[in-house]
Amino acid sequence: MDIPITSEAAIYRLQNYLQRLPSSRFQALEILEAKRNVYQLLHLYQVFFPKQFVASRASTLPVGQGHSQRERELLDLLYEHCFPLPEWAMEWAYEQRLEYIPIEDKGINWQCEDSIEGLVDEWKILIPLSSEGYYWLTSIDRDLAEWYELEFGISIQTIQVPEQVPQDLLRKRCLQAGTPFKFLPLVLRVLDKNTGNVWLDEQCSYCYGSDYSSKYPWTEASIRFLTNQWHRALKAIECCNEFTNWLGQDLQAHFNLVLELWNQAYFITN
Repeated sequence: MDIPITSEAAIYRLQNYLQRLPSSRFQALEILEAKRNVYQLLHLYQVFFPKQFVASRASTLPVGQGHSQRERELLDLLYEHCFPLPEWAMEWAYEQRLEYIPIEDKGINWQCEDSIEGLVDEWKILIPLSSEGYYWLTSIDRDLAEWYELEFGISIQTIQVPEQVPQDLLRKRCLQAGTPFKFLPLVLRVLDKNTGNVWLDEQCSYCYGSDYSSKYPWTEASIRFLTNQWHRALKAIECCNEFTNWLGQDLQAHFNLVLELWNQAYFITN
C-alpha cells in the first residue's frame, strides 16, 4: 500500500477508512454474528457432506447481505437429504442470512390460513373427534357446528366429547381392530398437533420474510435431531395417509365404523 504524500491525501484516505468501520456497538455485533453464521454453516457442510465440500468450487464469499454460493449449496443438500426447508427461506438466503434453522408446518393446519373448510373431506369429517376440533365446533364458532352437520349429516350430539373418551382404551380397541383402525389415535394427535414431532406440531407459519414459530441453532445436534424427527414425521404421514385413503373409499360408511369404535370406548367406562 502506498503512503500518502500530502496531508490532504492522508485525510481523504482516513475518512474512507473510517466510513468502513462499524458505526456502533450494535453494528459491530451484527458483523460478528454474520461471521459466526458463515463459520457455522461451512463447518456443518464439512461435517455432514465432506465429499461434496471438498469437490465444491463455489465461492465462500457472502453475496451482499445473503449467503455465499457455498453456503447455499449446504442448504440445498440439507433440503435434499435431511429435512425440508421452507421455500421462502431458500429464496431469502439470497438476500438475508438465516440466523436459525426455520421450521415449517408439515402437519394438518386447520386453525389458520385455509381453516377447517380448506381440509379434504377425509380429514374434515374427523374434526369432532379431536380435542381442539370439538372445542372449536362447540365453543368458538357455533356456525361451524351447523356447517358440519349440514355437510356430513352427522349431529355433533351423537359424538362423545374427546376428553370423556379414555384414550388408553381407545388405543387398545383400535389395535385390536387392526389396520387401518390402529392408525386412528395417531391421526387424531396430528389434528390436535400433539404428536411430539416438531414437523407435525408446528403451528401456523407464514411465508417469505415473516417470523416463524420454532427455530433451531445451526449446530450438529440440531441437524441430527431435525433429520431424525423428519424421518419419523414421514412415517407418521404415511400411516395417516393409509387411514384417510381407506376412509375416503366410502366416507359415510367408514366414518360410521370409526364413530362406533369411538363411542364404544366411551360407553365401556361410563
